[in-house]
Amino acid sequence: MSTGSGFWCRVTPAGRPLRTQGWKLHLSATPLSAPYVLTRAADILIRHRFAFKFAATVDGVRELVSRHADRGSGGKFLTVYPECDEDRLRELAEALHRATSGLPGPGILSDRRYRPGSLVHYRYGAFGGVPVLGNDGTYETLLIAPDGSLAPDHRKAWFSPPPWAPRDPFRP
Repeated sequence: MSTGSGFWCRVTPAGRPLRTQGWKLHLSATPLSAPYVLTRAADILIRHRFAFKFAATVDGVRELVSRHADRGSGGKFLTVYPECDEDRLRELAEALHRATSGLPGPGILSDRRYRPGSLVHYRYGAFGGVPVLGNDGTYETLLIAPDGSLAPDHRKAWFSPPPWAPRDPFRP
């Protein structure tokens, strides 16, 4: 099922609700490469029934790569919410890397790059998360720590998974 909700277009396979949190993948793109990145990535993601979202318009992609973009989310053209084990996650990252190899896209500061020069990046964060109404009247999506407490999903301008996150699936 595909839904547009303004800035993002979401694709969610039927019968596959999102987990609360986990390791997720991001693909970067430029306004010119975005259609190619989307076509190549969507072919893999739809075939293997992974949920994902992408910037719905070229203007949205321009915003994401603009110098005015938030440093913690800049460059994230496409987000993948993998519902799989570590081996399958690594296979997915490799397939997306190969499919988009040679296309231009910026680095994503909040994430670790899958390989040098790759458009594929990853970080630990909220999928569906736990929405909590803040004092300012907006919802913040929180993570659940191993002790059951709620923790912010920090999107800093550097790779910073929570200290309790499962080990990095791409590092030995």
